[in-house]
Amino acid sequence: MRRVGAVRAFLGNLFCGGLGYLYVGRPRLAFVLLSFPYVSAALIGWSRLVLIPAAYYAFCFLYLAAAIFFPVHAAVIAVRNKNASGKKYNRWWIYVLWTTAWLTFSVLYLSYRAQLFGFEPFRVPNQSNLPTIEPGDFFMADTWRYKNHQPQLGEFVVYNIGSHTKYVKRLIGLPGDSIELRNGTLLRNGNIVAEPYLHAHDERRAYGRDMPPVKLGIDEYFVMGDFRDNSEDSRAMGPVRRNQLHGRAEYIWYSNSGGTIHWDRFGKSLLPEKTNQRKL
Repeated sequence: MRRVGAVRAFLGNLFCGGLGYLYVGRPRLAFVLLSFPYVSAALIGWSRLVLIPAAYYAFCFLYLAAAIFFPVHAAVIAVRNKNASGKKYNRWWIYVLWTTAWLTFSVLYLSYRAQLFGFEPFRVPNQSNLPTIEPGDFFMADTWRYKNHQPQLGEFVVYNIGSHTKYVKRLIGLPGDSIELRNGTLLRNGNIVAEPYLHAHDERRAYGRDMPPVKLGIDEYFVMGDFRDNSEDSRAMGPVRRNQLHGRAEYIWYSNSGGTIHWDRFGKSLLPEKTNQRKL
């Protein structure tokens, strides 16, 4: 006979998926809770509901409700069965193995979420895309977008530089295009491109406002930040190749800077409007 603690059951489910259920003698529920985050991610990712802000917020609400319910449920079971006999699996080394498995699945999920489920959230730490994307914005990226779709002008693309570093910039040049800057004005194939989304010129920086024509190759894309005077992009690092494109930024799902939550930015779309251009 052993005394089952409600607090232990609660904390087990709260901090280590399913451990609380295993502790109170509910192994089937333990396996359900262990797989719950990954099954949920698969459902919302594979259905592409993750790309719809309202659906994503509904999912987050249900997930939070479940995160509260499962620990409380384990604690209730512990209270009702406080003198239950221990099972064969109620051993410290089983708990260690369970925790190790949970940590392993968590690491694998975070490492391969983009490839397996088709989405990945990012946080923006800098000002290179002001005013469209602000520091402290969290946005959702569709990491399957460019498997079956060609990149389009005006999209914010997430791309890799090296093995770990990722950037987000606006796509302003496609393969075969000629890109030029004259005093900050973008010319694509000799035509002036209207860019109402740009940040105002910052006279203190005046970075890269003039650039001679750059002819893009068959697998090259030109990207720049909306705050042109404060953005390290293709002007300095060169064009981005197709295999470096990690995904497309879809919408801002959360925004917090300086401890202030910016509710008005929740759900803001980052998809491009029609790009206008006129001949020079």
